[in-house]
Amino acid sequence: MELEVLEGPDAGIRIALPPMLLVGRSGNNDLVLQDPALSKVHCRFRMSGNGVTLTDLGSTNGTLVNGMTVLECRLKDGDRILVGDTLLQFHTHTDKPLSPGTQHAPQGLQGEVFGQIGYTLNRKIADGGMGSIYEAVQFGAEGFEKRVAVKTILPGLSEKDDFVSSFVAEARLAADLVHPNIVQIYHLGRYAGGYYIAMEYVDGITLGHFLRMHKRLNIAVPVVWAVYLTSSVARALDYAYCHVDRHGDPMEMVHRDISPNNIMIDRDGGVKLADFGVARIARESAKQDQELVGCVEFMSPEQAACMPLDGRSDQFALGLVFYELLTGIRIFRSTPGQLEKTLEEIKTAVIPPPQHYFDGLAEDVCAMVMKMLRKKPQDRYRDAGMVADACDAHLRLCGCLLTAADLAAYTEDIVWQYANEREDHYV
Repeated sequence: MELEVLEGPDAGIRIALPPMLLVGRSGNNDLVLQDPALSKVHCRFRMSGNGVTLTDLGSTNGTLVNGMTVLECRLKDGDRILVGDTLLQFHTHTDKPLSPGTQHAPQGLQGEVFGQIGYTLNRKIADGGMGSIYEAVQFGAEGFEKRVAVKTILPGLSEKDDFVSSFVAEARLAADLVHPNIVQIYHLGRYAGGYYIAMEYVDGITLGHFLRMHKRLNIAVPVVWAVYLTSSVARALDYAYCHVDRHGDPMEMVHRDISPNNIMIDRDGGVKLADFGVARIARESAKQDQELVGCVEFMSPEQAACMPLDGRSDQFALGLVFYELLTGIRIFRSTPGQLEKTLEEIKTAVIPPPQHYFDGLAEDVCAMVMKMLRKKPQDRYRDAGMVADACDAHLRLCGCLLTAADLAAYTEDIVWQYANEREDHYV
């Protein structure tokens, strides 16, 4: 089975269909067409045991098959497909030689031979600006079940071409991130109301909850745990930035939304960075108009100014989290109707050293956090890996050989104290 480009800027190209093919003008697609009338991620071809299904992915100009607009349809030999100003033709069999460098699909199992993935939503965990998160069960044959988290995308956002294009592309990239300190993405799907992502379910609490419990109990977060948590997140950021894609190039992924609510501690003491939904590839960031995304209270000066970003922007945001862990103080506060004022503060504020709020901190710890929070990116650590190395060096110097089990035990104790305090409060 293959596609032939009959008309358009790429006329003459012929491609052997793999099990799945994404088509659009963004460089993240499997088939990139130089057609400005295409959406960034326009449509998808998927092979199954019954043939090939074509699905429009919320494109601006639509997908037409034999002159009729379609959302999804099963293709027949000879069907003509119009995407933007590009006319494709689908062939089930052909005697023409393929273009140089193309290959037929491998023999044996191929296509959608294992059916669809099913989910049952059990309860809503949270609502956010992009959608809702549910605890769900992924089910399979012979009573197989796996607990997962499912994030749905608001229907209104699903109708925006630019958002869908970016969301699909970045979800595909984030799915390749497999690291103990990153929440794993399993599946990107579509339903009648929009899109959803199935991901690893983290049974635990957010760092935001962790901080609030300490504040309610009037307990300072131990410095060693502040350093340990910062090191764990820095390792995740370093991996995401340095991880190579399918072509062997560094992904240079910038999270853009580091905050206590996107960092989790599970019951086993694992530290997980979540929500790469607004992540951006650094080399793409410099080519595109920047939009203001992420939690305003944890933005870097360059992010607040809508400038091109790299991994050092995430480092600044993590520095703000580190600062709050050490002092209990959130440097920037955003209030309704005061967005511009907060952004200006982020761009111009002089951040006091943490000793200003918490006397007795080790000099090297204060130096670490203030280096992460320098206004100019070039004055910060070169990368997040250096942040993690500095944190680990401090822990070794202190003789603290901390483990996930130690963090689990400490967190469980804080949760227990917090639960008892609440019971006493309401008696």
